[in-house]
Amino acid sequence: MKEGISSNNQETIFGHFVRTKEFVIYEVVDQKIISDQYLENTCTRHAQNRQDHKHDHHGHSHGHSHGHGHIHDNVISAFKECNVIIAGGMGRHMYNDLINNGFEVYMTEQKAIDDALNLYFSKQLDHNPEGCCNH
Repeated sequence: MKEGISSNNQETIFGHFVRTKEFVIYEVVDQKIISDQYLENTCTRHAQNRQDHKHDHHGHSHGHSHGHGHIHDNVISAFKECNVIIAGGMGRHMYNDLINNGFEVYMTEQKAIDDALNLYFSKQLDHNPEGCCNH
């Protein structure tokens, strides 16, 4: 099984899945991490334009158009070998696209990657789908 996690520092979970600087991909066998891989986020313009990207989780001003399809296709393709996605949050469209493509998705309040993985292994990881921002 492979798990993809959004992170800016390889230790903590970043708050928004597609705006992260990088992703950590863990390969897990029998609840033990056997390998990890750090991937720079090159599949979205959000990460590259973080300073210029206006993003409002509570309103409707985002600084970009609502044509998310091509961005989401890039993300889904990048994670095609993953079974599980863990993030601090993400847009509703991204969440729905991941679910519709067969991913198990967790939006967690956990900050430390190690803690989140241990909770996931014990089937106790929190999941807060209401944390989606409305793009």
